Amino acid sequence: MKKNLVSAGLEVVDGVGTFGRYLLTGGVLFLIDLAVFLALVRRGGLEPALAQPIGRATGAIAGFFGHRYITFFQNRGNARHGIAVQGGGYLAVGVAMLLITPFVLLFFLHISGGDLVVAKVLTEIFAVIAVYVSLRFVFAAKGA
Repeated sequence: MKKNLVSAGLEVVDGVGTFGRYLLTGGVLFLIDLAVFLALVRRGGLEPALAQPIGRATGAIAGFFGHRYITFFQNRGNARHGIAVQGGGYLAVGVAMLLITPFVLLFFLHISGGDLVVAKVLTEIFAVIAVYVSLRFVFAAKGA
């Protein structure tokens, strides 16, 4: 049977495991966020402080669908919860990270002796892992 490009691509994505798909999807979301941000600043003349939340929100919306359908394969009829419940959970995880990560950053600043780059990198590693664990519950499959 001849495979089309999409089904072949999904097989590759399926083969990297859930965490691998999470990282790949996150990379694409970052590129979407960055593209919108740069377009608004460079082409649209928007101030960076105004373009940032728009780019971030665009990436987050794409992230919900990317994680739902690619990372956790919810398009296979295996979702425990409907899209509205998942959307609320996804939003709650995002808000929680916005509220928690400043304190995590302060903690890492303290233990790193004030090294901003080290603290930021450690905070992002924490956030990637915490969001992944949280989204496993948000996008839980039936019977899981």
